[in-house]
Amino acid sequence: MGSLFIKNFKREPISDKIQFLNTVIYTHRNPIHHGFRKKYDEWEYSSYNEIIDGICDPIELGKLIKMFGNLESFKKNAPAQPRKFYQTQRTRNTLNP
Repeated sequence: MGSLFIKNFKREPISDKIQFLNTVIYTHRNPIHHGFRKKYDEWEYSSYNEIIDGICDPIELGKLIKMFGNLESFKKNAPAQPRKFYQTQRTRNTLNP
């Protein structure tokens, strides 16, 4: 059976900040991972460029950037694979509670 009869995705609640940040990274990586584009800013359906250019809802944008620390941290972590980012954040949180 295809997705006509069965949903092709699974919903899971986001339970903490690190899972949220990994979800953002995963979402922006998807077009590259599946070979649709080679760079994040090439995928016209992504919010990545809006975040970088600061043109999406400023309140939500501010929250997202703050969760990453700053815009440079968002840019730096966007290419990271979610699992790697997750492990890095867990290590940082353990070392610097």
